[in-house]
Amino acid sequence: MPMDGNEIEQRIVGAFPDAKVVMVDLAGDGDHWCQRRYKM
Repeated sequence: MPMDGNEIEQRIVGAFPDAKVVMVDLAGDGDHWCQRRYKM
């Protein structure tokens, strides 16, 4: 089951509050995500 990119981003920011997160949908189907976390 696909997970919404916004939900993934919120979970990452919840764990790393000072981070800037960039989510990329690799396949365009909402099921294959790549994330990059930048500490600010």
